Amino acid sequence: RKVLIHCNLGESRSPSIGLLYLAIYTEKLSKEFAAAENEFRQIYPSYNPGAGMKGFLIKNWSNYVRQ
Repeated sequence: RKVLIHCNLGESRSPSIGLLYLAIYTEKLSKEFAAAENEFRQIYPSYNPGAGMKGFLIKNWSNYVRQ
């Protein structure tokens, strides 16, 4: 199904949520954060997470994405 995620610049917050969504609900990305982030950059080259968003993903990745 289609999902819309939006923020002002589309570089940090919304792409980070998109990355997390794809990792949780699809088979498009690896379950390990660094690999998933690299794969996501192939899909969405504008991905440029701020330190806070990236830190949140690193800290909480295993709580959301089951390996």
